[in-house]
Amino acid sequence: MATLSIAVLVATGAVILRSRVTKEPDTRAVITVDSQQRNPRVQPTVSDADLQRAADSLLAATNPELPENKYFTEFARDKLRWMVRESAAGRLTVAFVIDTAGGDLPPEVMMAATRLDGQPTIFIAKPRFARFLSEGGRTTPPFSQQQKNDFSVALIHETVHLLGWAGPPPTREQRAQEESRAWRDVTLGVVRPWRAANQPLHHRLIQVDDAFLSCDDAIPCPAIALLVRLTQ
Repeated sequence: MATLSIAVLVATGAVILRSRVTKEPDTRAVITVDSQQRNPRVQPTVSDADLQRAADSLLAATNPELPENKYFTEFARDKLRWMVRESAAGRLTVAFVIDTAGGDLPPEVMMAATRLDGQPTIFIAKPRFARFLSEGGRTTPPFSQQQKNDFSVALIHETVHLLGWAGPPPTREQRAQEESRAWRDVTLGVVRPWRAANQPLHHRLIQVDDAFLSCDDAIPCPAIALLVRLTQ
């Protein structure tokens, strides 16, 4: 089975990318980078080469066909298989985006799902990814089980957006509805089963699961709005 790899680093810079994304956005997800637990001005030092290797390694580790990933739920397998298939066919791009102060992505967002000229695209913000690695305890392979799990959840979340919203750019209200739907789908389809199986997960993901439990898994869920940014 083919594996995903990060595309060549996007070198146009956040300003140009922001103008393109703003013209044709689909949705973005808030996942795994906890802005409340760190000083956002402190940037871990990880070279571009190490970031590239780290991303490629984590992408390869999410291959749902690997024997060590037999614990992946069918929901997770379905979404990750779609990513691999679409990437191999040239219909999906996964790439780094350069992130600068005042950029388009909120501080806690590590990944963004959008369409550029109709092409489904998942961006990984480089500084947020560096923080994700640093906070997880390893910036080079081999990565911890939790790092792999958290990265997998983030990818699945973005894939849920790409598969679930095919219309024109959503309004603010539609964005909130879509974000709530994605959080619930990923929580029920991946996070809760992994949590029950004692798989290590970022505490934010566990908090989101607890919030949905408090709402009987219904949306809209006021507890979710207190935890994650539903509109951007």
